[in-house]
Amino acid sequence: MIQSVNEIKTILNNNFTINHTFIGDYQDFISESYPAICIQPQAMNKALGNHLSFEDFNEGDSIAVWYVEEAPVDRDKSTFISKIDNISDTLMGNSRLNGEYNMGIEIVVEYTQRSTEDNIEFIAKITIEGRNV
Repeated sequence: MIQSVNEIKTILNNNFTINHTFIGDYQDFISESYPAICIQPQAMNKALGNHLSFEDFNEGDSIAVWYVEEAPVDRDKSTFISKIDNISDTLMGNSRLNGEYNMGIEIVVEYTQRSTEDNIEFIAKITIEGRNV
């Protein structure tokens, strides 16, 4: 799992401007500067395996990448959505990451928000799962 986490961290830092990176639980994450990412390994009802995988196509391990960016004053989200699309395409197209899984990776994007009074952040949760048969 840590190999996949480090690979994702390297891909994002090499291809995008990331000013703060945190590996751990999202509830412990505080954006020290923007844009920021939190890479959170997630075990779904089982212990973490060596790789992301669906065992017999059941839900397996996954990694959530929380991308956080300061929201503009006008709250227009179109540029943010384009960045998330670009990040997803970059992760999906990476041969080293995708090559670890004989049936490839699946990426799901969810736009979310924190319950903050000032609502100054745009947040996207990018969930990455792999499939091995």
